[in-house]
Amino acid sequence: MLRPISLGKVHGIPMEVRPSAFILLGLLVIVMAFGEGMVFGLPIGFGGLEVPAYVKLALGIIGAEVLFFGILLHEIAHGIMARRIGHAVHVISVQLFGGEAKIQGERPHEYIKGEEMIAFVGPAANLGLGGIFLLLSICLGPASTDQATEIAITAFSVLGFYNLLLGFFNLLPGYPFDGGLILRSLLRRRMDHDRTTLTAIKVCRLTAIGLGVFGFLWSDVAVVLIAILLYLTAYLEDPEYSFKIE
Repeated sequence: MLRPISLGKVHGIPMEVRPSAFILLGLLVIVMAFGEGMVFGLPIGFGGLEVPAYVKLALGIIGAEVLFFGILLHEIAHGIMARRIGHAVHVISVQLFGGEAKIQGERPHEYIKGEEMIAFVGPAANLGLGGIFLLLSICLGPASTDQATEIAITAFSVLGFYNLLLGFFNLLPGYPFDGGLILRSLLRRRMDHDRTTLTAIKVCRLTAIGLGVFGFLWSDVAVVLIAILLYLTAYLEDPEYSFKIE
């Protein structure tokens, strides 16, 4: 069995990359290198550039590595905030389905102190990083007189798009995503613990259905896939197997 690769420590928290993360990295390379089209006016990849395929592949590899860092930064933000609040963070890891900051003593469906702030800083890190990339692309815009500058503008736009997507996606009210944890923390002020989790999961399902309808009407396959992922996540996280509300 392949062992995780250590990335050292940040603020005393061990970081590692699990072998399955390289599948994610490979998928990101393909999508970013050869993806064409625009979403909200931003390119999803380098496929539209008039450059040789090997250049697109090289750009895809570099872009995927930078985005991989964005995923790691997301989890580092979670870990550092958890440490500041007083929690012990066991490890920060990146794997096939994203990243995880493992807080010692954390159990599924149980609230931890400062959960809303810990959840918020991860997406905030990606939104901030995405904003920086978009600002760089805007600043280079007036200087787009040669192919090198055009490639740089596209690269910053692509990285901006994926970091913003990562940030906003995690803020969707889908438990156990960050947005769902924030929602659960807000609901906790009015409900008991068990009901907050169940309500957050119901909101996740409704959000998934709404996104699915939107994606179907607009023929947007990506949105439909996100909706399916949200709904499956809500189904798998349903705590009815561990407790019931009478």
